Formats: sequence, C-alpha cells, structure tokens
Amino acid sequence: LIRSLLGPFLPSLLNPVAHAVLRGVAPDDQAAYSSTTSFKCKDGIGNIPAQAINDDFCDCTDGSDEPGTGACAGHDHTLFHCANEGATPKLIYASRVDDGVCDCCDGTDEAGLSARRRKASCPNSCVEEGEQEAETREAALWLHREGLAKKAELVASIAKDQTRWNEELKALLAELPGLQAAAATAKAAEANNGTCDDVRAEVATLNATVAGLRDEVHRLRARLATLEGKPSDMQGADGAAGKDSVVSEYAKWMDGADSTLGKTEAKSGHSSAVVEDPSEDEEGSSDHLEEDDEDEDPGPIRDVSSMSSRAGSSLAATKAKNGQSSAVLEAEKKVRDNKDATKKLQKRLNHLEDEQHLSFASLYGKCISKVDVEYTYKLCFFTEAKQDHVLLGRWKDWTGPKEALFTDGQACYSGPDRSLRVIFECGTEAEVLDIGEPSRCSYEAHVKHPGACTEEDIALLERPPVKHPKDEL
Repeated sequence: LIRSLLGPFLPSLLNPVAHAVLRGVAPDDQAAYSSTTSFKCKDGIGNIPAQAINDDFCDCTDGSDEPGTGACAGHDHTLFHCANEGATPKLIYASRVDDGVCDCCDGTDEAGLSARRRKASCPNSCVEEGEQEAETREAALWLHREGLAKKAELVASIAKDQTRWNEELKALLAELPGLQAAAATAKAAEANNGTCDDVRAEVATLNATVAGLRDEVHRLRARLATLEGKPSDMQGADGAAGKDSVVSEYAKWMDGADSTLGKTEAKSGHSSAVVEDPSEDEEGSSDHLEEDDEDEDPGPIRDVSSMSSRAGSSLAATKAKNGQSSAVLEAEKKVRDNKDATKKLQKRLNHLEDEQHLSFASLYGKCISKVDVEYTYKLCFFTEAKQDHVLLGRWKDWTGPKEALFTDGQACYSGPDRSLRVIFECGTEAEVLDIGEPSRCSYEAHVKHPGACTEEDIALLERPPVKHPKDEL
C-alpha cells in the first residue's frame, strides 16, 4: 500500500540528489549504486531496476537494494551508514532505520520517518558528540603514549636482565663441576679420617671397659681373701650357726658393696689407661683362689667381647646422629645453592623466549590484588590465582597477544574446575581493574599493564574507524 501510494515520490524523498550520495551507503560503496539503469544484487543473485533501490521494498535476497530503509531488516550484511560529519561515522542495523529512535547523531537514520512525519525529525548533535569523543580520545592517546614509553623502558630493562642472567647462568654452569669435585674430595677425606678416628675411639672405650672389669676382679679377690682368712674357732659349736654367720656376713657385704668396693678401689691404686692381664696379680693367693681365677677369667673376657660390640654400635649411632663433618656439609650446600640458582635463572629465561609477550616478563614473581565487597583476589602471574583461599587456577599459557589463562582451579560444588581468563588493557602500571564470573566457575579479569600498549592502538585512536553495531556488545 505504501509503495503504491508513495512509490513515485520515494526516490526524491529518500535520495534528493539522484544517486549522487545515496542514503545509508558508505562513501567507499557509493560506486556500486552509481548506475542509473540497473543494480546487481551484491550476492550475485538477480538484477533490479535502479529505481527499485531504497524504494522500501526488499527485492534482493541479501537486502543490498535497501541500504537506506528498514525494508530488509534482519540482514546482517546490509547495514545503514551514518555519515556523522564532525563525529565518528557509524553503522547500524536496518531494523533501527525509521524506527522513531535517533541512532545517528546527524539524524539521517530517521529521514524517511521525518518525510512522513515532520515532528519525528532528529536534531543534528554531531558537533557536541564529536567534542566529547575528541576529549575521550585525547585522554586515551595520552595513556597509550605513556604506556608505550613505559613498555619501551620495560623491554630495555628486561633485555639488560636477560644479558646479565645469561652470563650468570654460564658462570654457574662452569662453577658446578668444581663444586661437585670439592664435595667428593671432602667426602673422601672424611671417610679416611673417620676410619682412624673410629678405631682410636673404640680402643679407648675397650681400654676403659677392661680396666673396669680388672678392678672388679681385684675387689672380689680382696673380699674373698678377707672372708676366708678368719679363725675357725670363731665358728660356733653348731656348724649351722657358723654357716649362718658367714652367709650373714656375705649378705652384709652385698648390701654395703658400694662403700666397700670404693674403699678397696682406693687401696688397689691401678690405672684404667693400660690393659693388663689380671692373672699376674696376687701371686701369693691360695690354690683355691687360683682355681677361682681360672673360673673367673672367662667371664671378663666374654664381657669385653660384649662391650666391644656395644661400643661399636654406640660409635656408629653417634656418627649417624652427628652426621657429616662441617667441611662436607659446606661443600654439599654450595652444590645445592648452585643448582637452585641455575634452576631459577633458567625458569626466568624461559619466559623471555616469547618476544610477543616480552614486556609482560616484568610480572614474573609478582602478585597483584583486587579487593571487592566480598572477596580479595590475588593474581600471581606464571604461578597461580586465588579468590581469598580458593584456587581459581594455575598458570596455563598465553591465549592471545593480550590474553592469558589460568586453569585447573579448585572444583566447584557439583561443577567444573575453576578457571580464570585475563584480558590485558593498556596502562602505565600493573593494576587489576575488575574481576567477574560471566559463567559458573569461569572467571574473567581485566588488568592494566604497559605490555598491552601498541602502536596499532594509537593509530586507531588518531584515526578512529567506523563504529560497528557489534562494538556495542
């Protein structure tokens, strides 16, 4: 009905200058609509008369014949172009053309509606909008330029560190064989010295043991001689009484053995530093005592053998307890310190192999935090990320020029393991802007860092491209 009523007037209403500047068509695409006789649909399917362009009827299957109306709404390939002189050009979906809402600051998207309803016209606000955009762009340009300068400083500093670390790594690797050889030498020396020292200590222990046993024999002999040297008439008529007297005396001797032995030891005057044969003492003893000596000798010998075994065990235990000598421990510590330092340097240098993310190497060994209303987030790059004490993930890898991923975090209740996606934005310092959870157990953080500043971003700010509808998403 609209086409039948307004058909003869629509071309002049929607395109006052016939095809010179076609409404809704970008300047670079005007040539495709320059023919005055026919138009070939952009998908290559069908030709239509030139008068059918922007006639508010969708003739082409791709909607390319209606770039300036909303007749072909729903086609993502055909978008309405807002010139927006004085501001940034913009593309909008065909469904937003002539819908009563001013989407273009120059109001061209509602020109068709304004032709039918004069009160529905949109004022041109591109000058004001352009000024606001210019201020925003200038602030963004300053930030990017400062960030890019900071990035250059980081790269230069990292390059110096890389050179220094490579030199230190070479020095550590060259030093290691010498340290290992010194440790082996110290161990060998300790083994040789330790054997002699062990033998000397064992001999000293055995000497002390034998001397103690010898003194014990002397004390026992002296006591027996005292008991047997008493007159026979001291025994009563009743043999049992005499026997009881002897037994009683023996019991007393046993009860006071400590004090008696101490006095006897003082009389004996023997030294414990030399091992002597006990059978050479007390030559004047009776035959009975000599027989006793022969009976008693095997005892002390067995005790010495037993004590020798115990002494050896004691020495081994002491050595195990005390551990290695200070020289060996010091030598082994130097080897361990060398290997630890080598491992750390190699790990740092591995992060510098990726030139695309070289400037992000300044985050190595550092953590940045963000405190919100409920939680404290802590991102330790190249290691792990946490939400309070909950592990959000361990460093996985870079997934893009400005994106990284932490995975294998703590599992959600009846859900997947947590993970964190990090999106970097240009900034002069490392800073967490915000962290959210777009989907269950999948977190996303926006982080500022100089490494995200590029020359390409500055070029886009200096000459902003046409805005696309998807930029709003």
